[in-house]
Amino acid sequence: VLLSAMPGLLLATNPSFAYWSTAGMEAPLFAWWVLLAVFLFAGDRRPLAPRLALGATLAAACLTRPEGGLVVAAVFGAALRVETDAMSQRLRRLLPVAVIVALVLGAQLAFRLAYYGDLLPNTFHAKVIVGSVALQRGLAHLGSFLLAGGLLLLPGLLALPRAGLPLRQLLWPGYLLLGLYLLYLVVIGGDHPGWYRFYLPLLPLPLLGLVAVVVRSRDDSGRWCGVGRRRWAVLVTTAVLLVVQGTAWQRAEPSSVERLAAAGLINGWLQRAFFARQVPRDAFVAASAVGRLGYDNAGWRILDAWGLNDRHIAHLRVGAKRGAKFGHDKTDWVYVLSRAPDYLITFSDREPKPKIRGYDLCWPSWLARPLLVYRRNWKLDPVQRSLGVPPGVERARGPLPACERP
Repeated sequence: VLLSAMPGLLLATNPSFAYWSTAGMEAPLFAWWVLLAVFLFAGDRRPLAPRLALGATLAAACLTRPEGGLVVAAVFGAALRVETDAMSQRLRRLLPVAVIVALVLGAQLAFRLAYYGDLLPNTFHAKVIVGSVALQRGLAHLGSFLLAGGLLLLPGLLALPRAGLPLRQLLWPGYLLLGLYLLYLVVIGGDHPGWYRFYLPLLPLPLLGLVAVVVRSRDDSGRWCGVGRRRWAVLVTTAVLLVVQGTAWQRAEPSSVERLAAAGLINGWLQRAFFARQVPRDAFVAASAVGRLGYDNAGWRILDAWGLNDRHIAHLRVGAKRGAKFGHDKTDWVYVLSRAPDYLITFSDREPKPKIRGYDLCWPSWLARPLLVYRRNWKLDPVQRSLGVPPGVERARGPLPACERP
């Protein structure tokens, strides 16, 4: 019974899985599609219905994140590797799956190209810069993840050569996806948010392999205290890796937890005491970090200064900057100011606070010194009134409400 519960218990020890499973972003949904696809792959796919379900699941993974293509590659690679039928039969069973994925993905890409003019999401262009600096970031991110729990995924590789068919159908797509995904994350430079969200769908399946290694090691002629030496070795190794994982999290993450808690408190206070009272619901706002602002202020028209929702910034031809965070390489404040936003929200630790021509400083207060909020203090001309709003809509010329600094 304990061995049956071991994969879940090991998964529960990983703070990354606990945090991102409830963080409200797309990572849990993507992990769900990955696990459901592997579950359908491991079942009986000879009837047409399971194959159609597998194709729909893989298509949903592609719609959820652009890395869904890696999931498709892992499942197809596993199908060609673990099945014992003739190659023609394997390809015939994969054909309906491939058709569904191709139709859904083709329709999505055609819509993107027609509506946005791009095949990849704007956020991908804004964040990903391939090069030597990105590679260094990716390797550092990978190393941190391995110390913070990723090493626990590796012992299960020992179970692959002799795993029975049901387990083999779970482990092969799991480890193929792990390899493809790690290589992809290293190349693009890892990720900016803490707690390793991109690794969430990679954690569950390899842990089944670790338990399989523990089970298989019971047949051992040399025994210590009634337990085979091989099993002792695997159990001790697992315990050591758990200690390494806990130590890595304890040293690396408490400060980020405190920062997140403080940011949530400050943002909540700002919502109640400043933004809700002083910033009009239809304001055009430029922000250095949209994040929670975009969720809590649905009426605002927000320009992200890092290019997440702006094509011009996202497609800038710049190299990755040493010392900058992933996704924070592209920005163009001259362009941002040319859009004449009503409010600017940014961060700075400099003293005195920077002055911006045409804007009054409404913030900071003693509660949040790095956060700056500027208010436009001039009237818009006819051309500027159409900036940052949908076609056919005009912004109010002004004046904006006066600042009341808390």
